[in-house]
Amino acid sequence: MKVKNGYRIEDLIEQIQAVNKMVELHQGDDFMQGQYVYRRNVFLKQLIAELLKLDGYSPRLFEAIRNSVKLLEKDAAKFSKPLPEDWQVDLRPLAA
Repeated sequence: MKVKNGYRIEDLIEQIQAVNKMVELHQGDDFMQGQYVYRRNVFLKQLIAELLKLDGYSPRLFEAIRNSVKLLEKDAAKFSKPLPEDWQVDLRPLAA
């Protein structure tokens, strides 16, 4: 599998990790936590888009995409904001 956008993916993962620390730091403050969750979700959507651009397929790639989507869904449920229609992805074809 060729990775043309590896640095972008690495940067997004680092940004997500940094924002995750801020989400944890602001537990109990729904407003601030919601702001950081929103920011994390923007990065997660960008990460999913970059992962989908990769040439080839691997179980690790599928797992990364699936975990990212699960986190988005969890955040959407917690903050009562459903994911937009264009971000609801059926991953079953990738598992086949």
